[in-house]
Amino acid sequence: MIHRTAGFLLFLIALPAAAAVRQASDAWPDLTREAGELGHQGRFAEAAAVLRRMVRLADQPGQDPERTSAACNWLAVVYDELGRSADAEHEYRRSLALLERSGGRTTAEYAQVLSNLAAHYADLGRDDEAAPLLREAIGTFRSIRPEPPLGLALARDAMAMVAMHAGRYQEADALEQQAVQALEKLPGSAEQYGIALGNLATLRRSEGYPEEAVGIAHRAFETLEKALGPDHPRLIPALNTLAAAQMDLKHVEEAGAALSRALKLAETRLGTDHLLYGRVLLNYSVFVRKCGDRKRAGKLEAQAREILDQHARANGTNMTVDAAAFRSGNR
Repeated sequence: MIHRTAGFLLFLIALPAAAAVRQASDAWPDLTREAGELGHQGRFAEAAAVLRRMVRLADQPGQDPERTSAACNWLAVVYDELGRSADAEHEYRRSLALLERSGGRTTAEYAQVLSNLAAHYADLGRDDEAAPLLREAIGTFRSIRPEPPLGLALARDAMAMVAMHAGRYQEADALEQQAVQALEKLPGSAEQYGIALGNLATLRRSEGYPEEAVGIAHRAFETLEKALGPDHPRLIPALNTLAAAQMDLKHVEEAGAALSRALKLAETRLGTDHLLYGRVLLNYSVFVRKCGDRKRAGKLEAQAREILDQHARANGTNMTVDAAAFRSGNR
């Protein structure tokens, strides 16, 4: 994010590992299934351990490089969920290098990993680096026949947020509408559809339509909760977006409830040293300040900034933190 809110760009997806596997060992199908189940449950640390084993298997001599690339990309996605930004970038870049050597830069697989890396950059406020990657990914997806609907929709969703941050609202609206409409119709994409709805709600806030934003944010949260269950970490950004939209309308009680739930989820599922916890805590400090408790807000803000600064130091990301958290942005 460009320190707009404690929202998160969570449209990162992993390549279907099984589709890239040509010479899998007997253990590979079971590991793929286990990693998928753990990720769906939000048990990301355990999923990462399984995926590291998959990468080691894929690195064995004689294996298809697309297999290694798929495992590295999936591991990168999970590292992003864990807030391990430097490790995630390393795995994305390794995946891209393998794909470029094996099939060039014009395949759907390359475009998907490139889109994932771009979303990773955008989440860290590096939109200038994200934008050209997303343009390349969208161009590649559109050149393929038939167009890969999921990859293209997610790249457009990410590009919409980058355009919004730059104040290009007309471009952002067109891209986000395309993404939402595509994902709504795509079987098995309820989670991605919910995330895109959350981004659309953020866009409507930025455009000055708070009533519409609240309605869309409710739909986003309900879609994600139905798809993932009531305590999945990926509900956190949806709750944050809903809280911000409610605050725009001065619905203080509703905003506080959504933020409190997001903070509790972040604490229990991710830990108090996690990047997401720091972002939500920063937003909560803004909420407390707006409610009139400046002393408590100051303490919460200081705590949040320390968490975010520690993440930046650990990952070399130089993220800027801004307490004007209930502005626009859904990362």
